This record gives sequence, C-alpha cells and structure tokens, in this order.
Amino acid sequence: MARARARDGLVARADRLRVSAAVSVLLERTEADMADDARSQKIAVPVTAGVMADHFGHCDAFFIAETDPERSCVTRSTVLPAPEHRPGYLPGWLAEHGVDVVIAGGMGWRAQESFRQGGIDVVVGARSADPMEVVQAYLDGTLTIDGNRCDH
Repeated sequence: MARARARDGLVARADRLRVSAAVSVLLERTEADMADDARSQKIAVPVTAGVMADHFGHCDAFFIAETDPERSCVTRSTVLPAPEHRPGYLPGWLAEHGVDVVIAGGMGWRAQESFRQGGIDVVVGARSADPMEVVQAYLDGTLTIDGNRCDH
C-alpha cells in the first residue's frame, strides 16, 4: 500500500513536471513568435500575368511577401486574387491582410493618401519585374524608382 502511494506520488510529480516543461516551451515559443512578428514586414505587389502590374488598381492578384527586414529576406509568400476594383476599397482590404508596404509601378494620389492614412507605406514608380525580385530589391535598398506611371 505504501509503495502504491509512493508510486502514485512520483507519477503525479512527473506529470506536473511534464506539464510545467510543456508550458515553458510554449511560452518560449510564443515569445519567439512575437519577436518574429515584431520584426516581420508584409509587402504587397500588384501582379498581372506574373509580373508587377504597371497600374496598382487594375491587377489580377497581389503577391504578398512576409519578410524579415533585418535579414533582408522573404520568409513566406502567397498570391491573393485581387478583389473587384472599387475606388477606396483596396487600402482597407490589404490592411486586413496585414500589409505594411505596397510597391507599385503606378498609383493614383487618392489611393496613395488612403494607404498612408491607414499606416501603410507606399512606394510608387518601381519598374515592372517578377514580384519576388521587386520585394528583394526593396529589402536590399536597390529598388529602382522611375516615377509614377499613373496620371490620376
């Protein structure tokens, strides 16, 4: 009987230690994830036919890159189909997807202002290229800007 109680006590203690260790690992992981989130940046590039679209509002999709600016690298990327074009809609839609920066060839001044008011940085005048190359050039500080290709 005494041995059974001792065994049960040891089992209970081992279970508590496993739970404690699991919680500790979970907390460490959560803190690391939060640190990654704090330094990550999402960059959106409008895309048509696989390359950056010349006009922001008339693209087929958005290439969204999650980046680590400290290491100048893309950590994850996805392509989202563009919603139907409606003036003033895209800044909020991209904000809902956590976008911090939009890089485009051309964008009207109203759209630029809407993004800025929503806390999203805008880079306009980038040359059309593969969206991953555009993002990498931005991260490297080598993105060539030629001027806004939109006249409204």
